Amino acid sequence: MTNFSVKIFGFILLNLSFTRSTMVDPLIETPAHELISVSLRRFEEGSLREKLEIARTFDKAMQQDGFIHLCDAGLDKEKDDLFRDFITFFDKTESEKVQFSTTGKFGSEGFWPFGSESQSKTADDASNQTSVADMVEVYFRKFHQFKDLQAMRDGTDGIPMPSEVKDSFVDYFEKAAMLTERIYRLGSFALLSTDPKVEEIIAESDPMQMERNFNIIQDGFWSDTEPGAKMRYLLRVNHYFDLSEVDVRPGALRIGEHQDYVGFTLLSGTDVGGLQFKKNGKWVDVKTRPQCFIVNTGLALSLMTHWTAIKHRVVASTTKRRLSAALFTNPDDKVLIRPFSRCYACDKIQILNPESEYQSMGDHRDRLIKLARL
Repeated sequence: MTNFSVKIFGFILLNLSFTRSTMVDPLIETPAHELISVSLRRFEEGSLREKLEIARTFDKAMQQDGFIHLCDAGLDKEKDDLFRDFITFFDKTESEKVQFSTTGKFGSEGFWPFGSESQSKTADDASNQTSVADMVEVYFRKFHQFKDLQAMRDGTDGIPMPSEVKDSFVDYFEKAAMLTERIYRLGSFALLSTDPKVEEIIAESDPMQMERNFNIIQDGFWSDTEPGAKMRYLLRVNHYFDLSEVDVRPGALRIGEHQDYVGFTLLSGTDVGGLQFKKNGKWVDVKTRPQCFIVNTGLALSLMTHWTAIKHRVVASTTKRRLSAALFTNPDDKVLIRPFSRCYACDKIQILNPESEYQSMGDHRDRLIKLARL
């Protein structure tokens, strides 16, 4: 038995005991799962017919798995720079890193040490909930408007940022956020493809008109809000620290079982081994492709569409350290979680609550965040 203490500003935050256990979860009973893949470049450069074919593949993947490989999307250099700089940051002492734990205008931001959260506490099945800390430390920031990124880079937003990661973090954040807008167009076309009259719609449209008139997701994420409503983006860099000298408590995971909270998640495809999702009641290893992103559906987005927000987790499949970066898209807090308009498949969703009981995005997200905190 080994004791592991987490200290912040000289005070012991957690004192956790770990017992040696195997790294392989006995619930893994099926071979690794190969995700469906699509090329974003082919979608954007293709004819309307080619776009429709790729969009239908996207729709199938989001219904079947809630996960897809998005290839030919760029950002390779930005990812490499981001991870290189964060290795330097995470190598610092705990006392140096917690100087960047802070509260900004969008809530808690910055560095979260190991012992800060247990994502499995958000599981809808009480039997799967646990308060065992996720074996990860995190750095994350949020922004509403792209001008917020310039303030982040200049240091004028009032939130101190590690100098060694500032440029690469903001560069990646900006370009990944812009990439999600392209994913909205692909996803919107996928929702449009469920309309039995889609062939007629395509025959009567040109590509520019399609983009203007059928961005179902972006329109739905902005509708019914006050003037000046803004999208919110959150970038989270996960550091899965080295475990070779740590005795691991039974049940401990890199990140516990959960569903992502809101919209799309864009996960870096560089070294994300250990990702699993629950399919037919069994945990399945997800094969990753380093040259591609993984895009998955959040819980709120699944309630607005016919797509799936699948339960997933990250296991300690290796003791080696590694990093991943996840960009989360969030509509304005006031947007209500209800089926998208102009989406044929969404109209078929059975709504259990009257419209007056629809939950806002902000209330939904904040409830899950509070559940996950330790």
